[in-house]
Amino acid sequence: MRDPWDSQLPVPSNVEAACGGRGVTPRLIQAAKDPPPAQPGAVIWDLQGRRLQGRAQRLSSQQPAELWPTCSSRLCFGERRAALPPPRLFLLTPLLSQLRLVALNFPLPGNMNGLSGADLQCHRQSQEAQLSGTFRAFLSSPTQNLVSIVRRTDRALPVVNLKGQLLAKTWNSLFGGDGAARFNSLRFPIYTFDGRNVLTDPSWAHKAIWHGSSPRGHRAPKEDCQGWRASLAEGFASPLAEGKLLAEQLRDCSNSLVVLCMEISFP
Repeated sequence: MRDPWDSQLPVPSNVEAACGGRGVTPRLIQAAKDPPPAQPGAVIWDLQGRRLQGRAQRLSSQQPAELWPTCSSRLCFGERRAALPPPRLFLLTPLLSQLRLVALNFPLPGNMNGLSGADLQCHRQSQEAQLSGTFRAFLSSPTQNLVSIVRRTDRALPVVNLKGQLLAKTWNSLFGGDGAARFNSLRFPIYTFDGRNVLTDPSWAHKAIWHGSSPRGHRAPKEDCQGWRASLAEGFASPLAEGKLLAEQLRDCSNSLVVLCMEISFP
């Protein structure tokens, strides 16, 4: 008596062609459901009988698998092939570059141990605040023009406070030549590295910043407290309450004023 497991079943032509045109029996279907282990080096074919690139590799029991018909001269059976993972979709969010302007956590007199002393304070406090950028003092000196502390390639970037609020559309816009580069100091104030508003915090009796610059960001001839090393001299300062950064107001260098730090580079 003929074994019903060997009876041929009607199957789609592409599957029959893949199995040498002999049709598919229940025995072969059962073999496809419970296939023999894949042998390394076996050639893999698709449903249309086309040879695929590559050969079977040894699979572990934890690897996902799917059935692909594989034909030989004696048997058409299902061979396990590692399923390709779905393509990952990465959403790249544009990073908007900007320059942060932050105040030191305490006021300083005109004698700051030179420009390097002010730069050191900016560096230390930015590190303590865990800010990843590089900060330098917002000052002109005998060896530096304020306008040049930011690289040319970054001078079209916006200037923001510690909270990301806009202070100036670009670095270049601060140096318009009118001495009154303005920002909304009441709505978007300047904050210290530890998050205080210098306009409202009582630690700053004088609400003005040292800068020692001309309106175009160049060093003033003498108004920089002798290179930020003297208390018995005068220097240019600017009142923050008026929203100005480069107004030319002479202040005695013995006064303790706000010192700003500019982010000049970022990761």
